[in-house]
Amino acid sequence: MKTVNKVLKIIGKVLLGALVVAFVLVIGISIVHTMTTSKEKGELADDGYINTVTVNGKDLNYNAYGNRDGEHVIVTISGLSVHDYGVMSHYVTDSQSEDNYIVNIDREGYGFSEDSFEEQTAEHIVDTYRSALKEIGVEGPYVLLPHSIGGIYATYWECTYPEEIEGIVFLDTTEITEDAFFEDMDITCSDYILAGLSKTGLQRFVYDSIYIGSPAWVEEPELSYTRALNIHSGGSFASVSETKLANENLKLVYEMLTENDIPKVMINASSSFETEEDFVDYIEYVNALLTAQGKDEYFDLSDEAKTAEVAQRHIEGGAQWREEQTMPYVEALGNCQYVGIPGDHLIYQQKPDEVAAAVEDFLETLE
Repeated sequence: MKTVNKVLKIIGKVLLGALVVAFVLVIGISIVHTMTTSKEKGELADDGYINTVTVNGKDLNYNAYGNRDGEHVIVTISGLSVHDYGVMSHYVTDSQSEDNYIVNIDREGYGFSEDSFEEQTAEHIVDTYRSALKEIGVEGPYVLLPHSIGGIYATYWECTYPEEIEGIVFLDTTEITEDAFFEDMDITCSDYILAGLSKTGLQRFVYDSIYIGSPAWVEEPELSYTRALNIHSGGSFASVSETKLANENLKLVYEMLTENDIPKVMINASSSFETEEDFVDYIEYVNALLTAQGKDEYFDLSDEAKTAEVAQRHIEGGAQWREEQTMPYVEALGNCQYVGIPGDHLIYQQKPDEVAAAVEDFLETLE
């Protein structure tokens, strides 16, 4: 019995020691993270990317630039867990800034905006954008530039407050149809634990292993900015809630979707491959992102027969998706053009000049 007690005491001391070491390590990481974040935030602020507006008691970050008295007000809406949209979307909107005013708002839990435990329903998210714009003093009507899941919120916005929307540029956004729902969106306790751990800054030390990186043409300081934004808010509680409610939000907006005359354009990237060259161009881009970080290529293009086979599957699958999902959504929206720019889902990073040209062409139709 004494032997057992001794063993238990030893085990207890070892566990206690391990807990103390872990606690000290987390505290140290947190201190480093806080100091580094403060430095990064200062650099972003010096470059105009950090400005604060308070909405419902939460401090939200925004940056706005361009011609305040210009033709249009362009408001960006990022995709799910895309925390650097306020920086990377500049490569699309800079060319419109002389004649338009561009406003990038980080919603709750994004970029350097304050995190939130509020349920991220479509109504809440859209009201957050609307309130932020009001506090900033930017009046509509607005031209929305949503990416990915941001299209759900843009559609909710135009259906609920059509008088506030002048036009919408859907940028490879989520289709809203009867059966276009997300897969594998289950949220577990581990997601909330990871969100909590992210507040300590642990993600800063695993960032390079989980993030695919930015295109080679992105230079400093923007390269550091995107890293800082993604590290700061990666795994926020708000984005966990947004993921959990994704299908519920999609269903809500599908049921309220009505055709209207607001001008729109759907820029489709992920399912617009029409030739083998489109596929090869996309793979070369992704491979370059991965190899720049010392990771394995996504797909080996040296096997020409295999490349042709996989490319054909992408072409056929894309054509089927456009027929069954994209075009029905385009028609349901009403007064919506379709533009195909084959490439990565983050097409504004892969082909910013082509996207910018499509945006400019659309703006001309509004004048």
